[in-house]
Amino acid sequence: MNKKRAPMMKTSQYRFSIPRFLWIDYPAYNTILFPVVLWAITGILVILDYRAVWQGGKAGSISSTTMAVFYVAILLSLVCIPMIIIRLRLFWTIYKGGFEIQGKITRTLFQRDKGQIFITYRHKEYEYKARIVVHNTRLTKRLEKDQKVIMVALPKDPKQVFIRDLYLEAKK
Repeated sequence: MNKKRAPMMKTSQYRFSIPRFLWIDYPAYNTILFPVVLWAITGILVILDYRAVWQGGKAGSISSTTMAVFYVAILLSLVCIPMIIIRLRLFWTIYKGGFEIQGKITRTLFQRDKGQIFITYRHKEYEYKARIVVHNTRLTKRLEKDQKVIMVALPKDPKQVFIRDLYLEAKK
C-alpha cells in the first residue's frame, strides 16, 4: 500500500516572524497586551507613590492599591505566558510540518480591532471550513470575500490552518 504524502511547505522561502504573529493573531495579541498594560499601570503607580513620599519628606512605602495591582500583574503574567507559548508552538508546528493548500475566503467580518476571516478549502476528498481570528490591521483589511489565499495546514489534522501571507514573511 503506497500512501501519497501531502507536499510539504517550502520553508526555505518563508520565515516565521514572532512579532508579526503577535501583531496579526488576535488571541496572541490580547494575551500579550493585557499583561503589558497592567505592568505599565503598575510602574506608573509605583512612580506616583514614591513621588508622593519624596514630596512629603518622610519615609513611606508603596500603597496597598499599588501592591494589589502588582500582584494582579504577576498573576496575569503567569497565566498569559504559558498561553502564548502554547499558541506559538501550535503555529510553529503548522509552519514546520505543514503543507500549502489553496483556500477561498467566504466572508470577512471586522469589528473595532478584531477581525474574522471565514475560509473554505479542499483537502483530499473533504471540504473544510475555517475561521481565523485576526487583529484588524492594514494587512488583514485587504482580505476580501471570494479572494483566493494560500494556507498552511497540518497533514495529520487539516483543520489546523493559517493564512501563509499573514503569518509568514518571504525571505529576502
